[in-house]
Amino acid sequence: MRAIILVVALALAQGAAAATSLQATKPLVDRLSRSGRAETRIGQTISSAGETLRSAHGRLTLEPPDRLRIDFDGGERVTMRKNGGEWIQPSAQQMLVLKPGQAQAAVSIWKAFLAGGGQAFRERALGAGRYQLVSRDTSAGLPDSVQVEQGADGLPQRIELWVGEERWSLRLRHWTFARARGDSAFKLRAPAGYQVFDWP
Repeated sequence: MRAIILVVALALAQGAAAATSLQATKPLVDRLSRSGRAETRIGQTISSAGETLRSAHGRLTLEPPDRLRIDFDGGERVTMRKNGGEWIQPSAQQMLVLKPGQAQAAVSIWKAFLAGGGQAFRERALGAGRYQLVSRDTSAGLPDSVQVEQGADGLPQRIELWVGEERWSLRLRHWTFARARGDSAFKLRAPAGYQVFDWP
């Protein structure tokens, strides 16, 4: 559970997008403002002391101002939006339902890529399309530091952050853009036979 929440916790600090966009996030924010929807393949690795704790792949979908969905290979799915979210867990044959506050807290880090991130992070250029984002408020539940590496098109292709002793590495590739589909595309229903629980 913690692993998914922190992956999903990779960003959306709300506020005026264009005025607060960081160089690390601006190309994606601009493309999203024109199209309304972005999708990319995502690979996630969590490691500690050189040991891989979790590795997963799937498809990430973002829609401003606050919608996020990850469809992991293998059937695990999670959605976040302003009025809540769902998390389908095939291994447990269950779906967890998130309240609005829980969903928005979980999606906190992806908000930087939906709304610019300038209100939540300070930015330091590392050269060659690499940036370090440092949280302005360590009590806000964001990682202390996030590194973003852009591809030749300026879109994020690698994001790394540290949560305690754990290193999170996200690889993003094959970005595509389309018109927004709205909240209905970010709402999940439990498959037949699954138990449904409210998030504690």
